[in-house]
Amino acid sequence: MLEQLEQKILNTVSALQETRKENKALQATTEELNNTIAELRQTALDAEERLQHRDTAITALQQQYESVKRENTRLSHEKNEWEVKVSALMEAIDETEFELESPSIESSSAAGAA
Repeated sequence: MLEQLEQKILNTVSALQETRKENKALQATTEELNNTIAELRQTALDAEERLQHRDTAITALQQQYESVKRENTRLSHEKNEWEVKVSALMEAIDETEFELESPSIESSSAAGAA
């Protein structure tokens, strides 16, 4: 009976030692997983920061785009106004040339008749 009790104690001690080994292995695995989680959290924070910078840059570019569109529209209207003015000026020049040529023809006719 003493031998059986001794064997049970040895088995219990052996099981306890095995459990301690498993516990240490699990603690090491837990520590590795915690480190991995911390790295992933930092990676996520870095990615979030990059996304915020990207969003800020996109907003700034959208504002610049809208500003350029407004400026383009303004310049297009200004160009159209200048085209109308130039067209009217060219028409006035053509009329002036015609008026200047017409008296010359009459003057030539009058000079030829004299």
